[in-house]
Amino acid sequence: MMFTSLVKPYYRWSYPLVLCYNDDGDNMNQETIEKTYALIDEILETKTFIAFKEAKKALDDCSKATGVIETFNAAKTKYEDAKQYGKYHPDLKRYQRELQVAKSELLNHPRIQEYKRCERAFSEMLDDIALRLAAAISPRIAVDTANTFKKNGGVKVCKTEKA
Repeated sequence: MMFTSLVKPYYRWSYPLVLCYNDDGDNMNQETIEKTYALIDEILETKTFIAFKEAKKALDDCSKATGVIETFNAAKTKYEDAKQYGKYHPDLKRYQRELQVAKSELLNHPRIQEYKRCERAFSEMLDDIALRLAAAISPRIAVDTANTFKKNGGVKVCKTEKA
């Protein structure tokens, strides 16, 4: 198959619009590709995505939150290094307590809580879109979602039919 790229100026994303052609030079489902880019635009304009983006910016701009994240990562690294030796490492318990305190500070910081809430909402929205797209094509398509208990979510095993 031969693929060619063509940038359409009316689309606002930075990656090019791809026109797909088969060996005969026929356009392969250009309408589907355009609908996909339109869906991307709709997702980028949702309140959920905008809130997620704003929460991410607020988190990045907060020096205290950044310090809490760095403290947690340092404690996690120390604990993982000590955990290699198991109960024989003399400071394992101390590193474990430091990690627990750092994780508690991380999860109780208001900006981090807001970011995680927005991230979860955005992830659920994307999972819902993926489930709907898969269901529109075939009920047998496996969709891996963040929430494995969601109806029709999680990784599904394909059913087989007897011939």
